Amino acid sequence: MHVKTPAIGLLLLASWLLCITGCAAVPLVHRFGKFHEVHVPLDGVETVVTPATVTAADVHAMRAQLAFSGASVRGDDALREEGRRELDRALRLEPANVLALRMLMQFERGLPVNEWISRLEEQVARRPDDGEAWLLLGQLLGYRERGVEQLAALRRAVALLPGDALAYNNLAWALVTTGHPQEALPLATKAAMLAPWNASFLDTYAAGLFALGRCPDALRVQARAVDLIPHHAQGSRRARWFTDKLGEYQSSCGQVADRGEPIRSPDRERDAR
Repeated sequence: MHVKTPAIGLLLLASWLLCITGCAAVPLVHRFGKFHEVHVPLDGVETVVTPATVTAADVHAMRAQLAFSGASVRGDDALREEGRRELDRALRLEPANVLALRMLMQFERGLPVNEWISRLEEQVARRPDDGEAWLLLGQLLGYRERGVEQLAALRRAVALLPGDALAYNNLAWALVTTGHPQEALPLATKAAMLAPWNASFLDTYAAGLFALGRCPDALRVQARAVDLIPHHAQGSRRARWFTDKLGEYQSSCGQVADRGEPIRSPDRERDAR
């Protein structure tokens, strides 16, 4: 499950598209898990608006995202077909459009991963400053166990996308699962600080802590990740993973974790996590 906060301009455009696609029941902001409301006075912050170019392919991909989301909420097969048509239009215009490829990964099955890897490799060769393409490429390379190339792509994404929680999280997860928790922990910490409501990011953070033998901290963070599982997803594979890891940490508390032991994970879209 991909988690990504769009730029405010894209969010506004998506809101407008939401009105014209008949998906009014789909919220743009979701509430997950259990939260406590705390009122804290904050100093004023100046906002700098950064203009960004939205291509025709991006618009079709966003329309597809809204259609698929609406189809999920309403069980509307016609809307789902409209989403597929919008994806086709986006990919005809830009075969390596990152948003469209993410929609395929999120809503469609049987993704031809090798084909998309080739497309994204061509994309980053043409546009080496495309951080989103590097991020998705790193994710897909992980599915093919091309670990060295995956780490290189994710490092590039982190360098190009400063402050992007997903990039920090994905690199941290790749590092912790290949036995490098010391390097992973600062990245996982940044991701958790940027998106403390994201259970998957907290799961990555807890994994790094546990791999370094910080069992009490890992328990506390993993318990929070479990607490953030939304009610409708309690029985999902992702939820079972979170609760199983919490049980593992609880049973191992007081023992020093093997710092070089890779953590095995299910085959999942980690941020997508």
